[in-house]
Amino acid sequence: MEEDKKKNEEEERKMMEESRKKHEKKTKEEEKKKKKKEEKERKRKEEEKKKEEENKREEDEKKKKEYERKKEEEDKRKEDEKKKKEIERKKKEEEEEEKNEENKRKEVLKKKKEIERKKKEEEEEEKNRE
Repeated sequence: MEEDKKKNEEEERKMMEESRKKHEKKTKEEEKKKKKKEEKERKRKEEEKKKEEENKREEDEKKKKEYERKKEEEDKRKEDEKKKKEIERKKKEEEEEEKNEENKRKEVLKKKKEIERKKKEEEEEEKNRE
């Protein structure tokens, strides 16, 4: 009887030990799965973040290039406008110079005619005196 009791207790202790070991093993496996899942999620988030950063960098680069292109266009437009104004200014200057030269010629011609007219008048007066 005593031996049966001991045997039963020993059996029960073994079963408890096995149960505890199974439970520990199961807990360990669950913990392992949990860690694996967390690691997978962490990697996924990391990849997602990298992708977002790359997209942002590409977008920033694209914006920068667009800005530079627009700036170049604007600079070219301003330079063209400046050249155009310079050409117009020179043309106006030349026209003004030509006008001045023409006016001088007219003035010289006018003076010449005036001198001739006076000369003729003097000659006429001289003739009339005689």
